[in-house]
Amino acid sequence: MTADETRMKASFIQWDVPAKKQKDLHPQISDGYLVRMDKERIVFTGLSTAAAKIWKAGKFTYTRQDENLCWEDTRDFDGWEDFDSQTVQVNRQTLIKLLENIDSEKVKLCVQKDHPLRILGRIGLTAAGAMIAPIITEEEE
Repeated sequence: MTADETRMKASFIQWDVPAKKQKDLHPQISDGYLVRMDKERIVFTGLSTAAAKIWKAGKFTYTRQDENLCWEDTRDFDGWEDFDSQTVQVNRQTLIKLLENIDSEKVKLCVQKDHPLRILGRIGLTAAGAMIAPIITEEEE
């Protein structure tokens, strides 16, 4: 793994933290055992095995960091079977920040109405996955 890939992984996982304030990834996150939830509780990001669990929308363990608090919890996202509409709204800047740290030529997207947008790509040889909570509105745009 190159230094560039290490920086890209840290930037992908900590997409919401300014580059100068990003820290080295916790070993459980970089090894794919945990996913990270951002401060706004909108995006889950993970690498390796954790990225695969995000993509499958199965059960995964995540860590959330609020100021000095760091805790782990398990989330189960089973039961998403409604494919009648393929529309979801997400914040454009969030999507850009996540995608700019994935270096694979192609990424997979899974879009389901009123469900998180799921992304799966690669950083070097490591899988990188994200789940972004949708913006749910009453009106169609």
